[in-house]
Amino acid sequence: MRALDADGALITRQIRSVGLSTPIVASGSIYSPKFIELAGDAANGVKGHVGLTADAPVPPVQQFAVKFKKRFNYANDHNGIKGYTAIYLIKHVTEKMGKFDSKLFAQTLHGLTIKPDQEPGILMEATWDANGDIDRASFLAEVVEGKQKIVEILPKVGK
Repeated sequence: MRALDADGALITRQIRSVGLSTPIVASGSIYSPKFIELAGDAANGVKGHVGLTADAPVPPVQQFAVKFKKRFNYANDHNGIKGYTAIYLIKHVTEKMGKFDSKLFAQTLHGLTIKPDQEPGILMEATWDANGDIDRASFLAEVVEGKQKIVEILPKVGK
């Protein structure tokens, strides 16, 4: 368990326990299954931006989430998706280069867009900018009845 899950859950429960009705807007990692479990009913209504989530209404992400849960018997969070995607990113770029070379890897990655139909392990279209920072769709979420609900898909910044 990450400290953020426990700390966020504690803060959320405390806010609710004193009767504050102020909306709670939190960072994306606050929507992890562990945060929602620890916060209990207090998590309901928490809103915020989520960069990546297993609850994304994106078919390859949903398929990955189902397979992950079946194999490991717990729901993954954004970290599981990031790790899975990273392996396939390395595979895709290395195959494109024909060999692995760290400098060439960075040069090849910068400005590259990969779509799921090009590399099935890339679950969502993603672009890496000139600095190597990723750009992909993201999400606005709210905890509803103890579950993360995606209320809006936000486009890539570069679109």
